[in-house]
This record gives sequence, structure tokens and C-alpha cells, in this order.
Amino acid sequence: IDIVQVDGNTVTTKTQTWVDPTRELGVAPLVATEIVTIENGKIKDWTWILSEESLAAMQAAMAPPLDKAIIGLWSWEKGSTWFQFNEDGTYRYDIDFDRLSENPADIGQYSIEGNILTYVSGDETRQCEPGSTGSYEIAITEEDKLVFVKQADDCRPGRSAPNMSPQPFTRVTE
Repeated sequence: IDIVQVDGNTVTTKTQTWVDPTRELGVAPLVATEIVTIENGKIKDWTWILSEESLAAMQAAMAPPLDKAIIGLWSWEKGSTWFQFNEDGTYRYDIDFDRLSENPADIGQYSIEGNILTYVSGDETRQCEPGSTGSYEIAITEEDKLVFVKQADDCRPGRSAPNMSPQPFTRVTE
């Protein structure tokens, strides 16, 4: 604990806190500012404010891995491209939402290693050759947007939305 300021009966400190859960997440110590007001020898008010750096570290440590976070239905913000990622590692892609469930333009398997998403088109694909692969750097933003940056894709005319990089996709909720 470092005392930052004393103003009458209010003390402001900068603290570092180590506890087992934050150690296990790899974010200890948490750095915070504490503001304590003392009245009649007792704590009247206590405020604990986590630093922006510690908050960011906690959020990153607690975020689901990309292979879990990507699961679901995503729509390009312009509304003309749809991706569906399933828990079983399959994906569907189309520019028409109504075709997505029955006869998508592309269907296959995906995998994620680090932040690289790799598609492999299946036998039922209409747009790509079966076995066509594509790799994209992906991220999910704080606003829950899925962003693709094309690394390589041998599917012609392509799986990607027009000028996909860096255009975000929005998670579609029921």
C-alpha cells in the first residue's frame, strides 16, 4: 500500500492485491486506488477502483477463447453476407440468409489456432471447390464485432465479403 494523499479524514492509496484466483489467471497483482473515509475511528466509506490496466488484464484473462466466442450467427454490417459457426467445427456461408440453413454457398469445417481461422470447404459447397482452404486472422472486438483479415484463400470467387478487411460482422441474436 502506497499512501497517495491524506485530506482530513480521507486517505487515498494505491494498492496491489494478490489473491489465488488472480494468480491462477496470471493477472496478479491487481492494482487499484482505494479511497477510505474514517469517522470516529471506524471506516465510514471505502471505495476500491481497479486500474484500467488491471481491468483490461482481467477482461482478457476471462474472455472465452476464440474457438468458443466465434460460435453463432454473424452478419456483415452491410447485411449482405452471413457466416454461421457451429460448436462441432462446421461453418456455413452465404450472401442470402434464407439459403444459409438449406443450401449455403459454402459449407465445411473450420478450425482456430491462436487467432487464425482456417476454413476447408466440404463436398456440399456450391461456391468453392471441395477442399478449398482459406485462412483469416480474426478478432472479436470489445463491441462484440467479428473482424476478419484475409491471409490466403484459394476459393474462387471467394468466401469473403466484399472488401472484408477490416469490415466487421455483427453477432445475430435470436
